[in-house]
Amino acid sequence: IVLSLTLRTLRLILMIWNFSFFIGMGWLLLCVSLEEYKQRKNYLEIMDQSHLEFEPDFTFIDDYQLHFQTAYEQMVIAVYFAFTSLSTVGFGDYCPRSDLERLLGSIMLLFGVSIFSMAMGRFIEMVEQIKQFNQSLDEGDQLSRFFGVIERFNHGKPINMELKRDIEEHFNYKWNYDRNMAL
Repeated sequence: IVLSLTLRTLRLILMIWNFSFFIGMGWLLLCVSLEEYKQRKNYLEIMDQSHLEFEPDFTFIDDYQLHFQTAYEQMVIAVYFAFTSLSTVGFGDYCPRSDLERLLGSIMLLFGVSIFSMAMGRFIEMVEQIKQFNQSLDEGDQLSRFFGVIERFNHGKPINMELKRDIEEHFNYKWNYDRNMAL
């Protein structure tokens, strides 16, 4: 059971990492598209009205100077941003800059809350399974202590083995088939 739970935990971690990776890559593609659109729009404004000065509005790529980063560094930054946003940690070192980025970032946060809540729910289920697995061992431990107390009250005389076996069988049956266990 421990191996099964370990594998399920690893699968859960990989699922979260993959989800963060794809969201991060989607975020990076969105930012690149917005950057290209902004540059095209600014170019057309300059060509049409050369006498007007314009103030560029910064995007994620502009603000964090991703132009000067390698593709690998851009990927790491995007996945890091996606993971911290999806997990709702949001350290604040990377954040959306334009209004469209903020809108899509808020949608990403909603998905992040649901995905991480689902992952935490599954993790809690696994912890409960471990507790249930260990519960029978704990109950058996308590039964052994109970027999020790009875021997002490019996002035050190051991309990009849047949009686002890009958009591153990009774509790084993109760622990395995107790209908009130769910309550």
